[in-house]
Amino acid sequence: MKKIHFAFLCFVSCIINVHAQYVFNSCNTRPVFGDSLTGILYQYDSTGVTPENAGTNITWNYSSIVNTYTYSINNNYYDPATTIGFYKFPNANLTDLGSGMVYSYYNYSADSVTFLGDYHDSVSFHSSWDPEVLMMCPLSFGNSYTDRFSRYNFGQCPYHHTYTKRKITYDGNGTISLPHNSYSTARLKIVERTLDTSFCQANQLVLSHTLDSTYLWIDTQSNQQIFSVHYFIDTANHYSNKIIQEYYYSHFPVTFTSVQSFADAQSDFLVYPNPTTGEFTVYSLQSSVGCEIKVTNLVGETISKKTLNSKQETINLSGARGIYFLQIKTPYGTAMKKIVKE
Repeated sequence: MKKIHFAFLCFVSCIINVHAQYVFNSCNTRPVFGDSLTGILYQYDSTGVTPENAGTNITWNYSSIVNTYTYSINNNYYDPATTIGFYKFPNANLTDLGSGMVYSYYNYSADSVTFLGDYHDSVSFHSSWDPEVLMMCPLSFGNSYTDRFSRYNFGQCPYHHTYTKRKITYDGNGTISLPHNSYSTARLKIVERTLDTSFCQANQLVLSHTLDSTYLWIDTQSNQQIFSVHYFIDTANHYSNKIIQEYYYSHFPVTFTSVQSFADAQSDFLVYPNPTTGEFTVYSLQSSVGCEIKVTNLVGETISKKTLNSKQETINLSGARGIYFLQIKTPYGTAMKKIVKE
């Protein structure tokens, strides 16, 4: 299946409501290094499924579609400088390692999220000559932008280049009902035309054209994609397909708007003892009274949640032995600590 590089990224942030219409306001919210995005991807029977209407305050109802396949979502986020493919993508400020053991490299900034390329090993990678802009901010309802990018795929064939023109339009908002949940959502329409040139066999240059149309629904609370209707047409091989997918998450990564704000939040808190046998203390070096404290397990389930009522708060970790995550929301960022219960 053709990879869609929008998948499993916090590529929109700070979605704000202006007169009941959502705006993709800032792109600079990348996941914290060491965190992850986990869940289940459901693929559905595409028979009779359409993108339905565009517009504002739309109600999309896909609650009765039929599941055909189930896949796991397991994406882990790293500092690019600590990964094996960084030397090929020195401008990256986020690396995403998916379940296929492929490192994907991105650059997040206030006005865009850019995909730079994938790396598996020194003989199998692909790099974008003209980097692929996944999102531009701000983007309000009814507006669109166009991007042109090219890729060089190394390891598949002696010569394999692709050239793509993509147009992204914010064409709808409202609510969507899916088999596993309902959401307040904003929808993007993504249209791609690609020329694929490869030289895989002796003295034979293969050209093909593909046309992709993807309708992508974004949850306005988590800023993650939750549903997609994807059309794929290969004009050279007379092949077409339609893929329907729902994304159901068990754990969302903590995000931060700048390295400095995250560092400030991290350094403000001490957690001890860690490892613990069950009880630990959160101590704030600054005045952080009123901040929310939440403890989750490895699959994102909330174990404990409370408000910091003083500079020091004691928490009893009642779960089984293992690794837990402590999240502390402050006005200048979200601190995240790993807790080990012995």
